[in-house]
Amino acid sequence: MLLALLGATLFAAHVNELHLIARVAERIDAGRVLAGDERLATYVRFARDGLYDPQGLAEVQPWPIRIYYRLNPLHPGAGDVLQWGSDYRGSCGSHSRVVAAMLRARGTPSRLRLLLDERMKSVHTVVEARVGDRWIVGDAEYGIAFRGRDGVPATAADLAADSALFHAQVDTIPGYNPHFVYASTTLLNWHKIPVILPSIHAVLVRILGPERVARLVRPSIWMWPRAFYALVCLILAAGCALGAVARS
Repeated sequence: MLLALLGATLFAAHVNELHLIARVAERIDAGRVLAGDERLATYVRFARDGLYDPQGLAEVQPWPIRIYYRLNPLHPGAGDVLQWGSDYRGSCGSHSRVVAAMLRARGTPSRLRLLLDERMKSVHTVVEARVGDRWIVGDAEYGIAFRGRDGVPATAADLAADSALFHAQVDTIPGYNPHFVYASTTLLNWHKIPVILPSIHAVLVRILGPERVARLVRPSIWMWPRAFYALVCLILAAGCALGAVARS
C-alpha cells in the first residue's frame, strides 16, 4: 500500500512537472506562431540566459534539493532545472533537457545528442529539433542555434563536415570549450556504465548493424526521474500484491 501511494504521489508530481514546462514554453512563445527552427533558437537563448548557473547553486537551492541533486542516480528532470538550476554534473545536459522538454510541449520533436572525445567519452550535450526531415542542432549551454552557409539551420552532420562553418559560429563565443566539436557524436552514451553498455552495444551492432544502432536514442523515461521512480514503485507494489494473493 505504501509503495502504491508513493508511486501515485510521484506520478502526480511528474504531471505537475509537465504542466510547469508547458506553461514556461507558452510564456516564452508569448502568443507567437514560431517555426521549429525559430523555436529552437528562442529556447536555447532562454536556457543560456534564464536558467541558474551551476556556480550559484549553493545560494539558491535549499539543502534538501542539494541532497537530491547529489544523490539522485538519474539526472534531475527539466522541471527540477527550471525551478532549482543546473545539475552539479554540468549545465549542458540540464539546459538541453529543459529545451528538449519545452520543444516537445509545443509539438516539436526533440532529442539530445552527445559530443564525444577521442576516447569516445561524452564531453558535451546539445539538443536537436526535428524540422521537416532534418534534425537541426542547438547548444543550450551557449545559446547557439547553428546555421549553414546558406542560412539554413545546420545538422550535426553539417557541422562535422564543415569545420570552418562550425568554428565561425563558436570561436567568438567567450568560454566555448575547443574540445566541443562534432567529429564524433552519439544519441546514447554507450560508455555510461563501463563494460556492460559497451558489451550490449557490441552485440546490438552484430545483430542490427552499426547504422541502426547509431539511431538508437536513450529511453525518454530516463529524462523524467519522478516518472521513473513512480514506475518502479508501482511495479514493486504490483509484485507485492501478486505475491500476497499467491500466498493466500
